[in-house]
Amino acid sequence: MTDFYVENKNCKIRTCRVIEGELEDVRFSGELWIDSADFWEQFKRKVEYIENERLAFIVVSDDEVFDVDPSIFIADDFATGKSELNRLLAQIGAISSSIKLYPNSFEIQRTAINDKAEALGVLLDDSASEALNTSIEYSSKGLQAHYRKKTNELKKED
Repeated sequence: MTDFYVENKNCKIRTCRVIEGELEDVRFSGELWIDSADFWEQFKRKVEYIENERLAFIVVSDDEVFDVDPSIFIADDFATGKSELNRLLAQIGAISSSIKLYPNSFEIQRTAINDKAEALGVLLDDSASEALNTSIEYSSKGLQAHYRKKTNELKKED
């Protein structure tokens, strides 16, 4: 069983494996972002999906109708531990408002929402934390990746 993160923005899709609470990019012909047309067929070929194999997904999408292919069997639970999954969801939730989980785990979503403010507090310095009440958008994936790495290093030191 494997956990995957699927992000759909502007008809382009990025896929990552979730390994020990970290995202590991899956490249399609060397590309991180691919067109959404026939995505699920390309996905199944890339990960060598076997019929009846059970997978878990974190789906972030700006398209409300985007959903996991119904021919893919959804796992009963995530392979990633709940604390690691909650931390990852809090980080994802800090930059995105629409997250779907497959399997749908209300307990994990509720905990991640509660941790969202804490994750933002770690990502932002004290002067910027007042801006939490306003809409904050991260325009640079490089900056986000830097703060994610620093946050993970700090958590490992504790």
